[in-house]
Amino acid sequence: MKERFLVLLAMAFALLAGCKRDDPDDGALLELVSIKVGNWNLMDSTGVNLPVDQSIVFSFNRPLDVASVAGALTIARDGGESLTYQMNFFNSDKAISVYPDEHLEHHAGYTIRLTGELSAADGAGEFEPAEYHFSTIAGSMTLVSLVSGDIDLMAGGRILNIPLDLQVEATFSAPIDPATAGAVSVTRKGGYVPLQTEVEGNTVFLRADPALGDLREYELLLDPGLTGTEEEVFGGYQTTFTTQLDSTPKFPDIGDEALLDLVQSQTFNYFWDFGHPVSGLARERNTSGETVTSGGSGFGVMAILVGIERGFITRTEGVERLSTIVNFLMTQADRFHGAWSHWLNGTTGRCGPSVRRTTAGTWWKPPS
Repeated sequence: MKERFLVLLAMAFALLAGCKRDDPDDGALLELVSIKVGNWNLMDSTGVNLPVDQSIVFSFNRPLDVASVAGALTIARDGGESLTYQMNFFNSDKAISVYPDEHLEHHAGYTIRLTGELSAADGAGEFEPAEYHFSTIAGSMTLVSLVSGDIDLMAGGRILNIPLDLQVEATFSAPIDPATAGAVSVTRKGGYVPLQTEVEGNTVFLRADPALGDLREYELLLDPGLTGTEEEVFGGYQTTFTTQLDSTPKFPDIGDEALLDLVQSQTFNYFWDFGHPVSGLARERNTSGETVTSGGSGFGVMAILVGIERGFITRTEGVERLSTIVNFLMTQADRFHGAWSHWLNGTTGRCGPSVRRTTAGTWWKPPS
């Protein structure tokens, strides 16, 4: 009976001892509870796109031996050296805020290592080494300047007199990824202008090829697809501009005498080429068909005389045309109290329109 009691007592002590070792709340081991960067807990997430300007907060289940932390905690950029940092202990030394001496780099990977040298303040328990990896968010870049020659395309308001051989320099706050230079475009009414682009460091150079049209409005777009070499993101920029006047001569350069000859010749040609084929009288305009004008024909008669004098036509040709005009007016054209109407039908000579309103308000038709 006594032996059975001793066996049962031994089993009870063994059971109690086993329960004590397996109890997760006994605090025998020093354990990491969380690692937070801003609102992200590296122990619960993949640790991507983390901010670069936040402290790293470590929380433990027991107070730490403060002296053991510096030798046990390292933060290093992937492929680089360990960071230097400042520490602040709080929550009765159960938590540490770690502040890197310089902000973390954008779009970079980092590794946190905690070695077994880390110990609790009371020296009890051990710490199991741990390692965590995270990456930072891609940075952003801004447009520093946008110029075409000495014209600031970021000045606001109407941008005028941009050269037709458009050349633009867009400078950013970070080096540009050349593969994204195609995100720069120039358009007019939805049509794209062919561009040649080149990237040098922080600057994108673009040139229109062929040249732009003069006195036209264009839109310049720097699309958000433009990124930095470290994948810095860009918010985009858009502006409009108007090109300058194309001052190059559109016709051969001629002297004053040649210009006067050309003006006289072209003036004569109107009255000669557009004279009515029956009456020879000048049309009201080159599209007026049968309608000729007595007043305009007076200018035409003088132009024919100048044309003979200047040698544009022969004397015989001029006299023939003048004879046609005089004969038509004398034999076919309507006259009222000896005067010809301003408008006449070039074939029939009838006054047009064929009726007129008198001052008394009655209607009458010109006599035959």
